[in-house]
Amino acid sequence: MNILMFVSSFLILFALFLATILKESVFFEYESRSAKGSIKTEIALQSKYERYKYREETRPHSKKPAAKSTASFRSHRKEKSPPTLGKFNLSAVFDKDKKNINYESGARLLRFLYGHTPWFAEKDLEYEILDAMLSCEEETVSSLAVLFPKEPRLQEIYYKMLKGTPNYDIKRKKGYPPLEDFLYLGEKEQKAVYFYYASYPVLFAVLGESIAEEILSLERKKWEKDHKLHTVMEEELRSLLAMHTKELKGKAFQDWGELFSFAKKRVYLEKLSYEDPDSHVTAHLPLSP
Repeated sequence: MNILMFVSSFLILFALFLATILKESVFFEYESRSAKGSIKTEIALQSKYERYKYREETRPHSKKPAAKSTASFRSHRKEKSPPTLGKFNLSAVFDKDKKNINYESGARLLRFLYGHTPWFAEKDLEYEILDAMLSCEEETVSSLAVLFPKEPRLQEIYYKMLKGTPNYDIKRKKGYPPLEDFLYLGEKEQKAVYFYYASYPVLFAVLGESIAEEILSLERKKWEKDHKLHTVMEEELRSLLAMHTKELKGKAFQDWGELFSFAKKRVYLEKLSYEDPDSHVTAHLPLSP
């Protein structure tokens, strides 16, 4: 009996020992991969910054015609960290009728960004969240965090929206973005969307997938002619929307004129980002305009 108890105790201790070793081994492997990923990310980000800095310094002084690029097409609308003008200006929704196109577009954007998550499955939740954000009584709203809902049920959801996940893929519905990646608080007098700079998720949410894809297709065809960045112009968008009036529920171009600004501005990047494909470690480097 004593021998049996001794053997049983030994086996239990040995199993615990193996479990501890295995756990530490897995943890070490994870830490090692993360450390390597961090180093690779920092190196890649520094290299990306040097290229960015060189382009910025040589832009005004270059007199030679640019050589034709051999790179593949990469839409400016699909940058993971779009500039401010590529986002949706939530301030344009304040003090507006809820039937306004800005309000509906803001709600659709929330559903598009978070509708695939289990905590955003409730019907019309995007309108509840948007209404709670717009009911903020603060005189000065400096950030999206100030718009925190008062209702406890919505607070937990809004916290997740603000925080986001470290990595996300909107197309594949993996993870979800921090709210500030696609919304910002600009001037109330400004339109909600600067069309020429609007990110793909904003166009997708506002106009629908087929129109957003047609916009990218037209811009790609322009790029193929000279390998330079082009956007769909105002008249081209007018023609495109006219072909999709049924899909857009009969809205005319002048209705979309309330939403879109066609002003052209110099776009400054707020930060450079890089994600290591192996470890999925992501790093950001803030930039000064």
